[in-house]
Amino acid sequence: MADVRELARQLGEAVVTDEKFVALQSAQAEYDNDAELQQLIQEFNLQKMNVMQEMQKGEEKNEEKLKEHQDKMRETYTKIMSDPVMDKYMTAKEEADAFVNEIYGILNFAIRARRLFRFLRNLRRLPLSRRFKERKRDGENTAVVSDDATVC
Repeated sequence: MADVRELARQLGEAVVTDEKFVALQSAQAEYDNDAELQQLIQEFNLQKMNVMQEMQKGEEKNEEKLKEHQDKMRETYTKIMSDPVMDKYMTAKEEADAFVNEIYGILNFAIRARRLFRFLRNLRRLPLSRRFKERKRDGENTAVVSDDATVC
């Protein structure tokens, strides 16, 4: 049997060469090299720090100044999120993340399915003279074993 770690490395290489990851890498490079977008992000972070500093003043905070910082922060955020480079990056990131989650799901199912099938196989070995019935007790569904029934 092939070494599992080597197979995992091969899977990793296949994932990062997938078109979704190639698109993400391209969008990431565009994002990183867009000076205007990076400036907006810096402005947003500065406004966020100003809001946090003003809020930490407690009773001494200036509500008017706080609102001004919050408005500037919202305005900058809107500019960032409407930037086409940011939109391309976010879309590529969401698609790559969804792809990775799909791969994790497949691996998880493959690992856990073996246990599920073993459980179901053992369940079939129970005596046919027993089965579960549902009954309502205190408004909840509870399972009880009935010795007079057969398993379907």
